[in-house]
Amino acid sequence: MLKFYLIIVVVSTLLALPASQASEQSLDNFLKQKIALIKLHSSPLDQNEFANTRPGWIDGTEVRLGADNDEDNKRSIALRVKLGSASRIEVERDIVKLQKQARHLDQQKTLSQELETVYRQMLELISRSELLSHLQKQSRLVETEIKYYRQLAQTSDFNPEDLLESELNLTQLHSLIDL
Repeated sequence: MLKFYLIIVVVSTLLALPASQASEQSLDNFLKQKIALIKLHSSPLDQNEFANTRPGWIDGTEVRLGADNDEDNKRSIALRVKLGSASRIEVERDIVKLQKQARHLDQQKTLSQELETVYRQMLELISRSELLSHLQKQSRLVETEIKYYRQLAQTSDFNPEDLLESELNLTQLHSLIDL
């Protein structure tokens, strides 16, 4: 459970970082879609699931029919009810309660695992977004550097290797950005 809260704190911190409104909306939409999928796949506790396991006060019943052979109008019906013990009934209630708790904990564990996966995906998305932003800034910087080297082409300070290296760097950056 601690890991779950730690992930929430990390994601909350990352989401609080300055980002463009479009990326915040895309992260928000991503999170909403994933949570909706999780809710769709998780089934609520069925209250009727444990209806057949309710403790009963009656252990058994017996119906006895009797008739007197001498007289036709002397018939008897007896109903015997065997009551359950209070301690056994209490134990059965505790068992049903523990079964409900176990089911609830299983669902919470599944939900936590699915949310952890979602938050990990969000962290990956944020990381890739930040990397892309960094590569784009670096690309603009190299483009400026290339313009500077081209302006130096008419001077004695011009080194063609610097220009070629910058152009190669720009090509590499563009290929990384396209990935």
